[in-house]
Amino acid sequence: MIDKSFIEKIESMAINNCDIKEVDGVMFTPAELHPVRVKASFPTLKLHSLSGLVDYIKANKDEVKMQDSMLIVESFQGVSLVTRQEGKFMERLYVATSTPVETEKFRFGNWMDTEQFIIQLRSRFEDGEDMEKVVSYASRVVVGETVETEDDGVGQTTVTKKNGSGTVKAKETAPAVVYLRPYRTFPELDQVCSPFLLRMRNEDNKASFALFEADGGSWQNLAMNKIKEMLQKQLPQMTILA
Repeated sequence: MIDKSFIEKIESMAINNCDIKEVDGVMFTPAELHPVRVKASFPTLKLHSLSGLVDYIKANKDEVKMQDSMLIVESFQGVSLVTRQEGKFMERLYVATSTPVETEKFRFGNWMDTEQFIIQLRSRFEDGEDMEKVVSYASRVVVGETVETEDDGVGQTTVTKKNGSGTVKAKETAPAVVYLRPYRTFPELDQVCSPFLLRMRNEDNKASFALFEADGGSWQNLAMNKIKEMLQKQLPQMTILA
């Protein structure tokens, strides 16, 4: 434990070594003093699920004063249990935090061939909304055929022709905007559905696909609200901020 005299000695040394100047009767110094703080007696508990955080709070083995604490939804991938401001420096103690396990996410804005695109869709999105529509559209574009695209700003039409003859083999139209649920927040929640631009292009008679986010990032606020709603349901006695 650092005693008061030790802190005062450090502050005195810092002040004595400062370059202090007086301008029009006002004292100025370029130095900025920071108080010496004592580290918490136990580290912040790091969890990786909302259910784990809920279980920790309900069990309360560390005897935290939950009535004086609150949960803060800091982002779509982070929740913290913090205490009220206490002590000489009126600081908050971060008792526990929860963030989902880091996994590889879908690479929005990156062009992929048909096989890679479909694999990414199946493994990194929840089913629902326009998922099957996108997978079906991508799978019907045949690699090796002559592929042409027509784009009117509303939808993208793909015309597949037989090589050499120029005969139209298939004509498919995909919507410009599709609604999907990529895994972006805690996996125990229903993922946020948001709009994406679906694009296809032809390079050397090989189709490639890409998805572009089209909601300006508003899905993050929706995800934070989902986290808050889940915690409120499980911990109605807690103050929860988002």
